[in-house]
Amino acid sequence: MIHRITSYILPVFVGCIAALSLMALTGRSHAMTHKDDVSDVSASTNPELQRMFDEAQSDRLPLTDAKPLEPRVLDRRDAARVQRVHQMYEAGTIVSSVDCYNAAVILQHGHTPEDFILSHDLAVLAASMGLDKAKWLTAASEDRFLMSIGQPQRFATQYTTHAAGLTRLYTIDPAVTDLHRKMLGVATLSDAYRKESVGTTG
Repeated sequence: MIHRITSYILPVFVGCIAALSLMALTGRSHAMTHKDDVSDVSASTNPELQRMFDEAQSDRLPLTDAKPLEPRVLDRRDAARVQRVHQMYEAGTIVSSVDCYNAAVILQHGHTPEDFILSHDLAVLAASMGLDKAKWLTAASEDRFLMSIGQPQRFATQYTTHAAGLTRLYTIDPAVTDLHRKMLGVATLSDAYRKESVGTTG
């Protein structure tokens, strides 16, 4: 299964990201050019999905007086949300750019290549409909997918934790330029390494 995903998807990534980079340069997208074909890109059309997104963020950023969730509890909640997003995708209820973005973020909390490739696809859709913040997610979701299948990441968004809590950038494909990263709202490679040196992936 992984071999099939890898051999089919990897050649497609370059075209998808190149198209998004062109959008960043021109400030336009196909969806933005043909506004009559697109729903209101600034609002969610799926209240359940919005609630799930808000809960996923709250689980990771609790109120100052709240105890952080135990990892096993967070994993269980994430798994339920990821499963529900797959169901929504199959049912065709992920419609607007905000829906696509919310679903893509939730899928980033999954564990399988299938979770991450769908996250990437939805992030690309959100960006193509004019949601600017989704550009960064197109890069991060691609990196996480590549990491999940044992391939080098391209945009330097993914870190791994080592002994004593030190964080290190996951293996990087050096072919991507900092200009390309900038077009997608991603930190330069030197800045990414700087975050590594202080032990943060924020």
